Amino acid sequence: MRFLKQFAFLFVMASGLLSCSENPRPDETTERNREQDTKMGLLMETLYEDDFTRFGEGLYKHTEVANESGGTVASGELVAVYYELWTIEENEAGQYEEGHLIEKLVQTEVDGRMKNIKTSVVFSEGEREIVKEEDDPLIFQVGSGNTFPLTFNYIADNMRENEEVSFYLTGQYGYGTYSYHKIGVTRWQPLKLKIRVAELFDEEGFEKFEENRILREIDRDRAYYEENFLEFTEVSITENGTHVYTLNRDTIRNQEDTIQRKAKVDIDYTGRLFRFDSLVFDTSIEDTARTWDLYSAGRTYEPFNFEVGVGSVITGWDEAMVELFKYELAVLYIPSTSSYGGTAQGGRLVIPEFLREDLENNSNITIGNLIKPWDPLKFSIEVVEVDNPEE
Repeated sequence: MRFLKQFAFLFVMASGLLSCSENPRPDETTERNREQDTKMGLLMETLYEDDFTRFGEGLYKHTEVANESGGTVASGELVAVYYELWTIEENEAGQYEEGHLIEKLVQTEVDGRMKNIKTSVVFSEGEREIVKEEDDPLIFQVGSGNTFPLTFNYIADNMRENEEVSFYLTGQYGYGTYSYHKIGVTRWQPLKLKIRVAELFDEEGFEKFEENRILREIDRDRAYYEENFLEFTEVSITENGTHVYTLNRDTIRNQEDTIQRKAKVDIDYTGRLFRFDSLVFDTSIEDTARTWDLYSAGRTYEPFNFEVGVGSVITGWDEAMVELFKYELAVLYIPSTSSYGGTAQGGRLVIPEFLREDLENNSNITIGNLIKPWDPLKFSIEVVEVDNPEE
């Protein structure tokens, strides 16, 4: 697998869990939407009397906490949100009522400290909750289409920072024709989505946020390397924010020739997410691929060859290579803005068996994304060969 600007990852489909029925006829769709809209309107009147807004067929909202002084969210902006996603169910009388939790990510006090706690509900072996602490709220770009359900992408438009709103959505705005049995969602499932916009980022604010994410990850890794008596030394921070750490510089004899721009290099690498406890998502090393259930018989596992500084790889790689030597072992901490930015990459996460019970069902909101939009990445690399251009 080549870590180029455009590539396809190996992925595992959710066999038997996610299914899509045939598309209904247009007249059936219209009738269903109108019926769901009527029932949702009655539910809103029951819950909130007249304290709600209908802003489209099947789209309702109730403001839980207003903030008239907060900045207004607009399409294209980056936001950090906390959320709760619930089903809306039809009772025996044929009326709508609030159903079960699908997933929530909330900020709550634990042992005197504010923490981000994610709770996901799965029904694969009876109903059970998976609770996990997260570093950050959900980050996404409004209007980008990179969250699931897609409704996230436009109902946040015109919200205000630190405002909390409950949205009630008919089936056409949620999972549509899909049923997702693991989380108890049927096709055309109406939903309740409660959102709090925790932060509205400008460019400087997001750079600071990314830097803090990277520093947290470095601190965790430093503790590991120190416990195992391994070198872990900062080499540099590149122009666009990639942190470069070496694991063996003191043992490299020839430090006269650094890697130059337009050098051709062979690199062994292992790519990890910051999420899921540094989950491996790609590697050029066969043994690592087997350990993390990523092995593919159709792939040749060998060092990755590319030309430095010509834009054939992500920015974080291009910038970091010129800081290194042949035979260097290094770790690159790359902000999302120097990797894939707001573009999701790959298919479904591959969770190795030894982590599966803890991690497999941990995210129902971002189903299907291997690298999520605005994910920072971490690479352990070895510089195997260097062919610098002739002067």
